[in-house]
Amino acid sequence: MVLLLVNQSPALAQNIQIAPIGDSITQAGNSRPGYRRSLWLKLQQAGYDVDFVGSQNTFHGNPPPSSEQDFDLDHEGHWAEEAGDIANSIDRWLRSYTPDIAIIHLGTNDFDRGQSNASTLLELGSIFSSLRADNPQVKILVAEIIPMKNKDTARFNSAIREWAPAQSASASPVVVVDQYTGYNAATDNYDNYHPNAEGEEKMAARWFSALEQVINAREPQSGACVDTDPVGDGWGWDGASSCRIGNGEPQAAACEDTDPVGDGWGWDGVSSCRVSNGEPQVAACVDTDPVGDGWGWDGSSSCRVSVEPDNGACIDSDGDGWGWDGANSCRVE
Repeated sequence: MVLLLVNQSPALAQNIQIAPIGDSITQAGNSRPGYRRSLWLKLQQAGYDVDFVGSQNTFHGNPPPSSEQDFDLDHEGHWAEEAGDIANSIDRWLRSYTPDIAIIHLGTNDFDRGQSNASTLLELGSIFSSLRADNPQVKILVAEIIPMKNKDTARFNSAIREWAPAQSASASPVVVVDQYTGYNAATDNYDNYHPNAEGEEKMAARWFSALEQVINAREPQSGACVDTDPVGDGWGWDGASSCRIGNGEPQAAACEDTDPVGDGWGWDGVSSCRVSNGEPQVAACVDTDPVGDGWGWDGSSSCRVSVEPDNGACIDSDGDGWGWDGANSCRVE
């Protein structure tokens, strides 16, 4: 689940700077590449022009095989650190880069070591402030953290969900990304805290889904207004929004009435129109009604046949003393 608190296509999203921020789950190591590799590959496969940024590009302990280091290694993950440690140093780290989007998975060590939710959220808020001081329009994705094998993080995640809406701003929205639901620490972690290959893939999929929504909400560059609608209605798409063809006004064509009833109304490629310079041609008034009631159609509107239809003999077909003379009801003599 992705909780969007906000109110372009890949080809239009140009060189987006993404900062993965967190602790050891973000840094990765012990022969694992972490979720960052799977996420990077998903973004590349989807055609997004992105750049992972951060003050670090190393793993903890033994690095993964070189074949699993085939991604942008920059990150801001710090092994064993708490949210407060990141908050105390992030201003210094941000001197070397300015992210457009920050993806933050923090709170595992705080929760594991008995820190209060309130203090951890305060420290996360400080990180948000530093990111916004560096870029007032930064988009912030903050995770409901994955569970540990020996501790359920549901209580902390509930606090994240309740706290985050008040942190969102119109220019710098906050997105809560649910990394908790569907993650099984018993099978998705290789130790108490860190994801194995299956866990990394689950985390990457959640980040990718949230990033797609945030990236696609950015302002794309407008191109030529192209009308691909088969009805040629003069409305098109410029890569950013609906637009009118032809410098803001579509070109009108001749008014054509293709309606099978020939009602004198047609379409000129822009709007409804009356055939023949606004007035359809009026034909003779023809009464094709089987009851011969004296009303017909002249190609433009209902009409009375010959203004006053000729009266004939009054004929009573149901024996009630009332009949029809071709124009009006009548009393049978």
